[in-house]
Amino acid sequence: MRILTNSLVALALVSAVACGNAESGNPKTRYGLKQACIEYTITGDMFSGSETLCFDRYGRREAKYSEQTIKVMGMTQKNHTATFVDFDKDGILYTYDYTTKSGTKMENPVKQVFEENDAKEVGLEMMKKMGGKKIGTGTVLGKKCDIWEIKDMGTKTWLWNWINLKTETNMMGMKMTIEATRISESFDKKKLEKPNVEYRDAGEALKGLDALKKFQKH
Repeated sequence: MRILTNSLVALALVSAVACGNAESGNPKTRYGLKQACIEYTITGDMFSGSETLCFDRYGRREAKYSEQTIKVMGMTQKNHTATFVDFDKDGILYTYDYTTKSGTKMENPVKQVFEENDAKEVGLEMMKKMGGKKIGTGTVLGKKCDIWEIKDMGTKTWLWNWINLKTETNMMGMKMTIEATRISESFDKKKLEKPNVEYRDAGEALKGLDALKKFQKH
């Protein structure tokens, strides 16, 4: 499970710095749309759930909501979280846990790279360093996507306007698919606002955490 999770983290990192676009005229923008809210379903051998990605200003302000269930060896872990970032404000990555009603914050690992380099060039370079190759095109929700494959991670990604609309992962016999089911180019901007709680430093919040307590037997 750790290997599969690490591959998804790597892909998320690529998406976070992936692309400048001609429409905005700013190489530090992330997506080819000014704003959108995209709903996803998660299916797989161990994973199930949903995600919603909402962004404005071509991705410089973003919120991602996630509800996931992970089943391993007869045990079940449920996560309901959201992350928020605004590169035009502080670039800090805020995470809110709806189960514990608590929040953490940390320096965004891509902030410096994102602000000091051409986002498109950085994203492509990262993809290639991980062994990524564009292998063709495909369609998700009627949108023509470039399909990128990273064989070492057992992953294929469908990108439209440098927005990830679909990811298929197959590592060590474990399969998972994250696929967009709806795209809305207008939405309530309140979705981009993080809950008004105290956000502790992530390093402090993780001290003494016993991960096994998150698991519940059937």
